[in-house]
Amino acid sequence: MSHLRGFPLQLGDGSHWWVGSMPAVSMWVETLASMLHLYPGPADDASLMVFLEGNASLEEIKELVAPESGWASLNKKVNRLVAPESGWIALNNSFMRLWYGMDSPDLVVELKTPMSRNKGYDSLRLALQFVFRQSLTRGGLPLHTALAEKQGRGVLLVGTSGTGKSTCCRRLSPPWQARCDDEVLLTWAPDGRYLAHPFPTWSDYFSPHGTDIIQAQSQEASPLAGIFFIEQSSSDECLPMDPAKALIEIIIASQIVLDRHLWYCDPKEASSLRAVMFANACKLAHQVPAFHLRVSLTGRFWEQIEAALAGP
Repeated sequence: MSHLRGFPLQLGDGSHWWVGSMPAVSMWVETLASMLHLYPGPADDASLMVFLEGNASLEEIKELVAPESGWASLNKKVNRLVAPESGWIALNNSFMRLWYGMDSPDLVVELKTPMSRNKGYDSLRLALQFVFRQSLTRGGLPLHTALAEKQGRGVLLVGTSGTGKSTCCRRLSPPWQARCDDEVLLTWAPDGRYLAHPFPTWSDYFSPHGTDIIQAQSQEASPLAGIFFIEQSSSDECLPMDPAKALIEIIIASQIVLDRHLWYCDPKEASSLRAVMFANACKLAHQVPAFHLRVSLTGRFWEQIEAALAGP
């Protein structure tokens, strides 16, 4: 009897995911677990993200969730997958189908096999959008940004592609360290602070020549101390940013990440998610100090960050 194998993913807002798969597509779940630094464990009461082979029969699925398999708790959810009239929504593209319910915390991912390397990575990236989607409802926000940390305090280095986020990460001097250079999920913790979870730089995986990959240890979150909007300059300088201006830039950075899901979902859901994103962005802009950071090619910009966080 084959068993489903999965990997828990716990976030700072108290949410708990379990990412598992049928054997036929387990390679991709193992890949995702490696990218996020996840380790095998039980599902418990977690939200489920279950990967299935696109042509798997109902009989094969039921066998995997039979009582003797150890995963009987999945049985009802899998039966909902094969009963679209239960209210589940199906999002399709040429290589996968995503099943989810508006009021359900779970996601089922059907992968069409065999699958190319790039389509496999794209499937994983789209599936993680549902982690972000659930975090939005808890006050969180996904952002296109780099994450740096010094002695347990995290800062976001925000900028559009080409402004130097990755270069800044490579130039940081110890004890500063780069946690990721492309995508971060902010969660709102029960103790009333933002925690920044690093997520993969997807372009590094899509490129056959990606050799500068920063491993995203996604469960190890950094308490967020500040947001720095970077700009290339001839000299280093850090200036406080008005919350209203910061809000505009935060929305842009979040929209870049969320668009991958908004592209597929129906207009009503997309409108609802944008409204939640805006509300969460407003809260972030008014609770976390934001700065305009000018960065030169040779200066020690991180010292400007330290001075800004230390205050007047």
